[in-house]
Amino acid sequence: MLRISRLADYAIIVMAAIDKQSEIISREKLCEITRIPPATVKKLLRMLANDGLVVAERGLKGGYRLSQSSNDISVADIVEAVDGKIAITECSHARDEPCEYSAICEVQSNWSVVNQHVYQLLDSISLEVMHTQQFSNQGLPLENRIMSQK
Repeated sequence: MLRISRLADYAIIVMAAIDKQSEIISREKLCEITRIPPATVKKLLRMLANDGLVVAERGLKGGYRLSQSSNDISVADIVEAVDGKIAITECSHARDEPCEYSAICEVQSNWSVVNQHVYQLLDSISLEVMHTQQFSNQGLPLENRIMSQK
């Protein structure tokens, strides 16, 4: 089954909750708003901060904020911060050694193209759009970046 991990899904929820706040938000408040367990939120915030998507502010009124506009953060950015490089097959991402079947594989190049399209789609959707707009049932265009119309 091809799917985004639960942790990456939770990361998008946490990032959306941070974006909705007009000021810095505490980890405890994020847990309250999202109803995601505290240990999971702590782990996600560490991963997101390590990847530069959120900034931790220390001090009595410390907490978290997005490192940049939610319109400049893509779903792909968040998924990769949590799950690593987006790759739908083992041979879809660069490895130190080539796949043992690469010499006889007739589908590897096609998987590479499919992987690029999946990445482009996730990269075309901004965090802002992901939590403020509903998508139509007719799909999303790959040609255009789906960003907020501000």
